[in-house]
Amino acid sequence: MPDLYLDLSDQKELINFLSKWEDFASGKIKSHADSFITDYDDGKEIDSVELQNFTKEFAREVYPARYALKRFFGDHGAGVEWRMTEKALRRSTAHLMEKFRALPEVHTIDDLLDHEDFDLSFSAEDRSEMEQVRHHVWEDYWNNNKASLESYVDEGEAELEKFEKMIGQLREKAGELLTLLQEELYSKITKYEDRVLYYGEILDEDLLQQELEYYAAQSDMPIKNNQSKPAL
Repeated sequence: MPDLYLDLSDQKELINFLSKWEDFASGKIKSHADSFITDYDDGKEIDSVELQNFTKEFAREVYPARYALKRFFGDHGAGVEWRMTEKALRRSTAHLMEKFRALPEVHTIDDLLDHEDFDLSFSAEDRSEMEQVRHHVWEDYWNNNKASLESYVDEGEAELEKFEKMIGQLREKAGELLTLLQEELYSKITKYEDRVLYYGEILDEDLLQQELEYYAAQSDMPIKNNQSKPAL
């Protein structure tokens, strides 16, 4: 994954993000996303700040659904995702998948994607095909099985709430730091939000807790006086 998954300064990237995940949104959020997509496709001028702010709101809206699918397909639904994906792939790509599934360390599609030999074994075309098919599998399963995923969605909402609370605490702590540490922490916050809200990662809250403890200790350290002592 690049330094940031989503470049918030690139309108095309933001529109593509909205297009990719709009089926997981509902109500006014979905309608607003559709309006942005239509305006962009029609060549209308779009306010960059408004689009950035909405994309963040949209990402929060769809995160619980993404979380639910990731948790389900990473656990009890691993076989379901594998079969649905493999069935929709070209025979050659599906055959490669089956070879990896025989390995003891590969149980889910995420295990496959994270395997050290994945990039060597699958061509760029194979990987692109798999990414697109997998996303369609997620859309299809979500549209047809929302009720069965309700407990995972609730869990995702709770996780997002905890994440945003801890990010808020980190922002507050950043305001107490000296300039260099402040910039360092703000940069980390940006990356954490990118990983969770846009990439869809399930982040270990212990990581954020460690950041809070580290920067709390930094803010409590006395400022060193680097001035030279006057000559006698």
